[in-house]
Amino acid sequence: MVSNAQKGEDILQMNVLTNALIGGAAGAVAAGIILFGGGVVAGLGLTGAEAAIGGFIVLEVAAVGSTIFANVLTGGWKNWDRGIIAAMLLAPVIGRLVKALGLDPAGLLEEQPGGKKPPVDENLQGQEEQLKTPGGRLEVAKAGLFESIDPANVPEGWTIVDGPIVIDGELRVVRTTFTGPNGQSGWIERAWNPTTGEFVMKNAFLGDAPSWIQNEVPMIEGKGTPTQTYMTLRIMKILGVGFGEPVTARMSTIQNIEAIMQLEQQVRAGVPQDQAVMNTESVKYGKTNIQQGGNQIDSAHVEGGQRTPIGDLLDHYETHGNPGGPKDPAVVAANDALLKKYGFGRTDEMLWDYDIELKLRGAK
Repeated sequence: MVSNAQKGEDILQMNVLTNALIGGAAGAVAAGIILFGGGVVAGLGLTGAEAAIGGFIVLEVAAVGSTIFANVLTGGWKNWDRGIIAAMLLAPVIGRLVKALGLDPAGLLEEQPGGKKPPVDENLQGQEEQLKTPGGRLEVAKAGLFESIDPANVPEGWTIVDGPIVIDGELRVVRTTFTGPNGQSGWIERAWNPTTGEFVMKNAFLGDAPSWIQNEVPMIEGKGTPTQTYMTLRIMKILGVGFGEPVTARMSTIQNIEAIMQLEQQVRAGVPQDQAVMNTESVKYGKTNIQQGGNQIDSAHVEGGQRTPIGDLLDHYETHGNPGGPKDPAVVAANDALLKKYGFGRTDEMLWDYDIELKLRGAK
């Protein structure tokens, strides 16, 4: 249109409509490549650096593919490579547009403070209530529960899809997706190192799926088995992990807000960090999985992490990973309640994103 106006011609000449149609078609090609490529990355169960590399490749292919498509339509195959370098450099811009339009099925473009894809701490979604029996908290493996779980069988009303075993260094990783009777879905990812005997609770997202599963041998009579525990034991069976076989367990990239505050409060009171982490929600959460898998926890050790004002992490979840975006009032209220409970402010620095290594012993 600008070019037509500069020439003193009608700005609505046919070339405007033609260019608009070509641009729309090229955009459709890019969107199709991104949807297909994102689905492939998700289907392969790629995580971490592999997923990030896969996402970048998908964006580059989308940018170059749509450019070639537009070049061929406008000038034939002799002009197929026009502007290819520029298209490659525009891939990050395309990525932001794709995220804004909701065309990121694999979640490849989600960011956290620092620009990294946020690891999902299991406690951030579907926090289970403390598991109680009439005599108190269940502290031992429920007889027959582990043995009763068969990956070939699915509890009534549930849809469960187990991904392939993916080799990540020495780790064997499985990601399982599930949909509950209420139609809500989630996923869980576990890993096993058969060489060292370490079981890794990597990620879980329960969303709004039911917190309990009615299975053949329920952990709690009349209630069932916690969804995350059932799925964890199921993946253990897929990975070939025997009852009581792990010698260590690892909980990775902890971002549970209450657990972080609990750890900080104890450390400031003089409790050694490794001792303090045993009294946090994260370890209480992992303890159920470990006990039902045939082990007990002997000790814990905190590794890695980053220390920043806790407000950085709170803002991330209050805006649902959209920096500068509107905050969810319900999440803000919940976080404010935790700050008040533990006597902290948003500018208080705390350790988060840390791993917890747990030393185990077989249950008697």
